[in-house]
Amino acid sequence: MSYRVLILLLFLLPGLASADRYQFDDLPSPDARGDFSNPDIHRFWMVVDPAPAGLNARKCPVDKYDRAEPPVGANILELPVVRRFPKGTELSGNKMVKDDRNRPWFEVEVVGDHGTSYLVRASNKFLKPVHNPFPKPDSKGNYNDEIHQIWEVVDPDPAGLNGRLHPDFPESLGSVVDPWPTTTPDTWPVVTAVPAGTWLRALHGNRGTIVLEGSDGEPWMLVTTRVERSKPRDYSPRPMFFVRSNKRYIKPIWP
Repeated sequence: MSYRVLILLLFLLPGLASADRYQFDDLPSPDARGDFSNPDIHRFWMVVDPAPAGLNARKCPVDKYDRAEPPVGANILELPVVRRFPKGTELSGNKMVKDDRNRPWFEVEVVGDHGTSYLVRASNKFLKPVHNPFPKPDSKGNYNDEIHQIWEVVDPDPAGLNGRLHPDFPESLGSVVDPWPTTTPDTWPVVTAVPAGTWLRALHGNRGTIVLEGSDGEPWMLVTTRVERSKPRDYSPRPMFFVRSNKRYIKPIWP
């Protein structure tokens, strides 16, 4: 199949959580030094640097930092400052690299200004995490590459929203060895019908939401209705299925 796996699946994020014990989309907290050294999948930040000139944004050397695992010990402070972000600027990114002092930096871009990346210090002195804006569907109503986690079923069909899954779909999504089916999600059997109003949680790989193309090129999102918290990086089987990633069937929400 033409698997446009929008996000490389290497591992799932830490286990799911019940709403009474753990708030969905919790914002990451800094460590004892004020650094955001473990942002997980969170990628939206606001500049809080009080300096009148703004937050220093250093040139991102693509030849070094475009790899999956950026080098550690880089002399980032020697890189030129190419831009200064005023307080309140919204940034997107969580690809982290540590400098020669073992302090974390993020590779970021200005929200809505794709294409140019910068390196900024990943510290609560300069940044604060903010909730990502609601994803916007494209002209066809599709949600194609969204990192949003919680969705509500809005399918008006009284029978509910179809959830499909191949019988041979890998149970352990933590493995890249298990082969994925060669057919498309729209041809897989219906394993559940989810009523309108049900909350779904999108399942993620190491870079974001797992979305596959159907035979017609339309996106399908991997979701679950299970919301109990499990230990981090739990690769155990979970009730999961693919649904059409379109505003006719689901909508993003903040619980």
